[in-house]
Amino acid sequence: MGTVVEDVKDKLDIVEVIRSYIAVLPAGRNFKACCPFHKEKTPSFMISPERRSWHCFGGCNEGGDMISFVMKYENIEFYDALKLLAERAGIDPARLRSGSSEYKKYDALYAAQEAAVAFFRANISEEIMAYALERGLTRETIAEFEIGYAPPSSDLLLRHLVQKGFAVQDIESSGLIFRTERGTYWDRFRGRLMFPLYNHVGKVVGFTGRIMPQANAPADTAKYVNSPETPIFQKSKILYGFHKSKGAIRDAGVAVLVEGQMDFLMSYQSGVKNVIATSGTAFTTDHCIALRRIAEKLLLCFDSDEAGQRAIERGIDLALAHDFSVGVVALPDKDPADIARHDPALLVQLVGAPLGARDFYFNRYLPHTATDPDDRKKGARMVLLKIKALPSPFEQSAWLRELSMVTGSTEHVLHAEMERLPASLGFKSPLVVAPSPVLRGTRKDLITERIVQLGGRAELILAIPDYTNPSADGSSAHGALADFKAEWETHEITDSDRTAEVTSLIIELKKELCKERIAKLKAVIFAAQATHDEPALAAALKEFDNVSQELHTIPDGKRKP
Repeated sequence: MGTVVEDVKDKLDIVEVIRSYIAVLPAGRNFKACCPFHKEKTPSFMISPERRSWHCFGGCNEGGDMISFVMKYENIEFYDALKLLAERAGIDPARLRSGSSEYKKYDALYAAQEAAVAFFRANISEEIMAYALERGLTRETIAEFEIGYAPPSSDLLLRHLVQKGFAVQDIESSGLIFRTERGTYWDRFRGRLMFPLYNHVGKVVGFTGRIMPQANAPADTAKYVNSPETPIFQKSKILYGFHKSKGAIRDAGVAVLVEGQMDFLMSYQSGVKNVIATSGTAFTTDHCIALRRIAEKLLLCFDSDEAGQRAIERGIDLALAHDFSVGVVALPDKDPADIARHDPALLVQLVGAPLGARDFYFNRYLPHTATDPDDRKKGARMVLLKIKALPSPFEQSAWLRELSMVTGSTEHVLHAEMERLPASLGFKSPLVVAPSPVLRGTRKDLITERIVQLGGRAELILAIPDYTNPSADGSSAHGALADFKAEWETHEITDSDRTAEVTSLIIELKKELCKERIAKLKAVIFAAQATHDEPALAAALKEFDNVSQELHTIPDGKRKP
């Protein structure tokens, strides 16, 4: 009997696992599909039953085994994906708990979070409960979402968990405590109202703590503190409340996005059940991917201040890129929690009558109050930038037609002006456009140039691109790189920082050369598919796997601060 991972891969067919999520088609000895992780019309997602692996040769360039696919598609961590597949394979879940130290580590982290939830809930006094009720929460909501309180003591939670049998190392790995400069351990959350953070299957993976007025904390104390990222918690993947609201989102086909726990809880409590919230991070691509599988439309319900408007703008751009229909809930001078607290019916009404993304941008950049010609021109250009970024030509045409009516310019003139604008621009303020930096050459060229600037020998660097056309065992590549590194190491250098930078640059250059080989192999794979050359396809896929593995085993070349 092998490891659980090996047994899962032996018992399950990777094609059938992936087929249970997306439609796949035969392609010779392999299978293909439209990649579920980015939008595409022509299938570039390949599944190899022989190698029990998958890879997208299109926009996202992702790849891996059946476990990594389930992790990415379900938006869950390794342990949860393995457990899901183990159950599907008929493997006793107890083997996970009694397996390797890696599995036990995940169990310990989840168990520590659950024990912390119970500890925080047990410490809610009547005074703390009164504060939560004053903020508008009901006792039912507080109980349903397991809201608690972290006492102001420096290590009360630590001592409690140690008494429960948890190892200090596991408690630290869970993010519940941190080590001080003196080598002692302190609770991360002290004197805070505690909101457990759940993954999409309802397991606690972290916390957000809001400072309480009773804590008498210094003025510069952060209002909110979040758990650090851990093996079971990645902020960019977690949507607060998703485990509760995903059914309502699926039924409505619409997700309402708010910022923070209180906005979520008050909205949910008011009857907006198809709501989710970001927590400690901006709205991300991972969030989009998770939501797009169950919703066609995304409504952004953020604060009405300028920071909230900028967040709405970022959310619109990201959601449109992921093929959402997007709306904006226009709030009158308050945040969702305040409206829900004073008039729950009004919040439900506002959510039911959102602005379209187009109307939001027209109101933001071309308000009726703007009469200055320069401001109108700048505003029109900002809208044109948004139109140019739209993935659908049909949508672009509709927006241009509307903009023509608003500005009085013809669609032809607007289209010509739009074509003159770069594809994307940052901006310092709503109407001030900042130029984009221009880089010289490829990243490999820049790395090579920098090495030369630091004193490296050009002729050795020029030998390294042979790596893109190596021998079967890759000896020419490693030889050139080893020769270069040896030559550098024998060159007398007294500046330690320069030495460290060159070492990092060599690693980064090796990565770039691997990426070049991968790009060339993609072209070979596509050509072999088109001509149905199975031997060439098999050989190219095998080499692709080898180079990809080599790329991912190259150490991190980034310099440490």
